[in-house]
Amino acid sequence: MADRAYSTADWTRARERALARDHGRCTVGRLLGGDCNGALHVHHLVPLKEGGDPYALENLSTTCASHHPKWESLRRSLNEQRAPRRRRCPHRHVTAEARRLCEAKLNREKEWAFSAT
Repeated sequence: MADRAYSTADWTRARERALARDHGRCTVGRLLGGDCNGALHVHHLVPLKEGGDPYALENLSTTCASHHPKWESLRRSLNEQRAPRRRRCPHRHVTAEARRLCEAKLNREKEWAFSAT
């Protein structure tokens, strides 16, 4: 779906509306600072693979080529902070069920330690 979304007339219209709304300027440069280059991208705030609407104006933002990867990196970092990674068990287990139980125990201990701070 993601690749096909960019080759439609709906995408062309949505992209043009986002560029007009943002006055053809990088919206991320004002937040993160730094120099913008001239190549503009229209970026999905919620990526298509995460269920974002490909054509909704409120899901689109104009970014320059230099700020686009910085914005993506920031988004990934924030998502990781919201949903901490699950710990994997370092032990060897005879069965998959034993591994699952051990990992569940490790993660319960981690959540308890996190909530106690």
